Amino acid sequence: MRKYGSKYDDQRAGSKKRGIDWQFTYEEWELWWGDDIHKRGPRADQLVMARYGDTGPYHPDNVYKTTMSDNCSYQQQRRKQEHGTYILGRW
Repeated sequence: MRKYGSKYDDQRAGSKKRGIDWQFTYEEWELWWGDDIHKRGPRADQLVMARYGDTGPYHPDNVYKTTMSDNCSYQQQRRKQEHGTYILGRW
């Protein structure tokens, strides 16, 4: 039985929508989240699955857990380094 099947399906669909290769089976995904599965979500203090360097596929060897807040901060820093500008709240 897939206890968190809809969560897995949503995350896999989001990856596909963003054009990012998804390389987790349901079983790998559930094992990867482990006891933290109840801490995942879209709020700033909740955990997300982030890719190293924000590149490559969602694969067990290419992801780590971080808060949504920290992931957004990393993305903003990366955009600043790439573009060097900040306009109206967006890099």
